[in-house]
Amino acid sequence: MTIETILSLGLAAAAFAGFLRFYGMVRQEHAQFKRFANSTLFLQSKVEEVRSGVYGPSLDKLTWFEFDQGGTNVWKTTPQTDGRYSWHLTAENNPAGAKLFAFKTVLTWQEGKRTNVISAATQMVLP
Repeated sequence: MTIETILSLGLAAAAFAGFLRFYGMVRQEHAQFKRFANSTLFLQSKVEEVRSGVYGPSLDKLTWFEFDQGGTNVWKTTPQTDGRYSWHLTAENNPAGAKLFAFKTVLTWQEGKRTNVISAATQMVLP
């Protein structure tokens, strides 16, 4: 084998290795994006379920409790597990006495050792 052939093979191997690294990163990013898109869709469906009255017209089918969050009292529901996701609602006031109720839906899920959290805030008129 000539030196030119050896150098060409080495250069081709280095280029192919670079391509494989790039391809692996693109696949990983695509998988992360797909999981995030699925979780965002799930979060939106939970928000719509709450707003449509699946959990009662005054959200009375959810168990609410008050807790202290750094000196501020916050209302929170018991976490619900649905498949790989866990979700709960948080609010600054109890929904029992509110007419216009602002709340945040919080969704968490595990990916390996990492816990991911996304949330969406909205409001609704209660009867």
